[in-house]
Amino acid sequence: MHVRGGLDGKNGTMVKGGKGWDPSTDPWMIRPLTSIFVGRCRQRSTWRKVGKRASTSDMAVATRPNECCYAQMLACGRDMGPSTASVLLFFDTQRYVFNVPEGFQRFCTEHKVKLAKVNRVFLTRNAPEAAGGLPGALLTMADSGVGAPLWASHGGGMALHGPTGLQKLVGGLRTYVNVKGIGLHVEEFQREKERARVVHQDERLTVEAVLVGGKETEAVQEQVLVVEETEQTHKRPRIDLNERRLERRTSTMAASYICKLAPIPGKFMPEKAKALNIPKGPLYGKLVKGETIQVNGLTIRPEQVVGPTVPGPILLIVDCPTVELVEELAASAPINALCIQDEGEKLMCVIHLASQEVINHPTYREWIASFPERVHHIVSNAEACAKEVLFPASSKLCGMLSILHPEFFPELVNDATDVRSPIQGLKSVCGGQNLMKFHLKPIAKQGIDTADVPSLLPHHLIKDEVKENFPKSLEVAEAARSKWNGAHDSQIEQLILRAGRESLEVTFFGTGAAVPSKYRNVTSIYLNLFAGGGMLLDAGEGTLGQMIRCFGKKQAEQILESLSCIWISHIHADHHAGLINILQTRRHLIGGHCEPLLIIGPRPLRRVLDMHSKFLDLSIQFVDSWSTVAGDMRGDHQYNQSSASFLENARRRMRLESLESVPVIHCAHSFGIVLQHVDGWKFTFSGDTRPSQLLADKAAHSTLLVHEATFEDALHEEAVHKNHCTTGEAVRAGQKAMAFRTLLTHFSQRYPKIPVFGESFQSCTSIAFDMMRVNLADVPRLPTILPALKEMFPADSDEVDEKGIGNGVLEA
Repeated sequence: MHVRGGLDGKNGTMVKGGKGWDPSTDPWMIRPLTSIFVGRCRQRSTWRKVGKRASTSDMAVATRPNECCYAQMLACGRDMGPSTASVLLFFDTQRYVFNVPEGFQRFCTEHKVKLAKVNRVFLTRNAPEAAGGLPGALLTMADSGVGAPLWASHGGGMALHGPTGLQKLVGGLRTYVNVKGIGLHVEEFQREKERARVVHQDERLTVEAVLVGGKETEAVQEQVLVVEETEQTHKRPRIDLNERRLERRTSTMAASYICKLAPIPGKFMPEKAKALNIPKGPLYGKLVKGETIQVNGLTIRPEQVVGPTVPGPILLIVDCPTVELVEELAASAPINALCIQDEGEKLMCVIHLASQEVINHPTYREWIASFPERVHHIVSNAEACAKEVLFPASSKLCGMLSILHPEFFPELVNDATDVRSPIQGLKSVCGGQNLMKFHLKPIAKQGIDTADVPSLLPHHLIKDEVKENFPKSLEVAEAARSKWNGAHDSQIEQLILRAGRESLEVTFFGTGAAVPSKYRNVTSIYLNLFAGGGMLLDAGEGTLGQMIRCFGKKQAEQILESLSCIWISHIHADHHAGLINILQTRRHLIGGHCEPLLIIGPRPLRRVLDMHSKFLDLSIQFVDSWSTVAGDMRGDHQYNQSSASFLENARRRMRLESLESVPVIHCAHSFGIVLQHVDGWKFTFSGDTRPSQLLADKAAHSTLLVHEATFEDALHEEAVHKNHCTTGEAVRAGQKAMAFRTLLTHFSQRYPKIPVFGESFQSCTSIAFDMMRVNLADVPRLPTILPALKEMFPADSDEVDEKGIGNGVLEA
């Protein structure tokens, strides 16, 4: 959506020294700010690094009325994949966000967390763990029609703060974040020796950054890509340890933030004002603001009727990515200085974003114990929230579907170990549950508040709910299964029978379009090829978290390690924003012996990967999608011989007779894909497209055609305008291709649970849901799920949300 707000200081007149303060005349405020217009703008982009530390004399230090302020834990748990938690610092009239991990927007949508007053984001790292949700957030701000209420609606843009390298990170997003109307102000800061750097200050808050890491070290690099023969007698890359070479590496840089709230005004004493004959009304307000007044020729100063100002409380947000940085963090002078401050200026709360491995490090434990006993410590990491399911609406829907058709909707897996106490023996330390608050102001409310933390509900209540409220759906589902006798003798069904259950299984990690919603994540499809490894088709934001929710952490890790290929249909962010997190996690799991993974994607994706490779070791081999297009359609696009060799090795490893990308009608460099397996089955995925005769020809006689169906038939004009298909067009595309079964996906988020469909649905068509698994052996039975779905989800009904257990967090 379009951000319509200004930076702090432009939203109105601030108070300074009892007089109106004009930010346009303040010498600090008129310093040039970073201004990067993200997208393919032709405007010249400028940026600056934060210069010398700003002193408080340069800023407007104002006392405000005693407004509410609290820090709230957001988006933390196994459902988010390997990411750092987010923290929302809430004021009545302003919000500040620390970290935007993958799935952040979906979490806020699910739990109705309002971000409309956010116009500053602080990142602790320039890495997917902390910034994986940034592309999606920028796109939401750019599109006034999608997710508009979620982010800031002030016209001055969004300010983004982070350590060295942030400008390069944001610059790399221009390839696919096409937002001409948003001014993104990038404030990149560097380390200051032995002191914190002021990175932001306004009338409510001063934020100081303390950096650790980012130092160059020499490491022995023992990996060199060679080629060896495998048991299948074809070539594949391996790692040879015979060659050694030195290379310079830079350790991870992380920022911790010291958040100092503005002084709290003293309490107004009306009895003293009355004794001084001060009339009620505007004069009271002037005194509260710190102004001196005249009453009956008598000068009255604020301190005569207002109590002393109380120094503002302090919040510390700490991020320590690795155990190697613990010693440096523990020795940080600016942070340790907070432990010895006088009684006036108190550190009230420390939020720890580090992993449990770092938290358990002896030095880290000793460092926490060194803080005064009055300080509250909140550990907010995936291990501390291991048993929480962050998206209860989606989990409930999956549970309901598993009752109707367990063969297509297995129960979700939660194999995480819950950490009951983040640090044993320290009473002041607690786990940071999602939506937990720590109140900083007013003073009377200071402390932890768990009133908004969703309660855990046992999974079996879903079954009771379905049996009680949807008995007709259960009857319809059972009747549909009974009618299917499995005695069909078509040639393709005989082929499926011969291939068996260990040839192909299709899992949908995301079936929605554009932005994540409560019920549907953005696009991603996993093909389990069993002995041939696995293949991922598109990887929208949150794909890794969906994988963990679906299979459990252990099996998700096995899937990542056994991936043979990732194929990306086009450059739109909802189809690849989760890719970097997947690649980084895979690289971390496999370690130094990680073989390059084949990435097939549109040409602009190479620029995105190149940018991230400057910060991360992704271990990939990129192949332009045009290299996988049939020769007569490749045109002038160059054919890279080395890429072709790598591609051929991967194709044989996956036991595919052919892997062909098909140009489709969407944006530039958009493709569908057609796979032909040695077991005889044929799989086609359309990507995003208008009806395409070329795709229909290439998909002819597919065993399973997965086709986009973004809009209902009544929105044909919008489908044409945005180069998508309606449900009717998608069904007809399957019929034209003579596909055995057509499975529809990529639904607009205006259809939260089930898309609008009519009589055009024939016996060979069905619809996909998140976490749906379709084994090749079950493909013939796909149409049997439709009758029960129609019964459970009548058109334009949100009945499911209003019944029973919709507001709880599920315990798997």
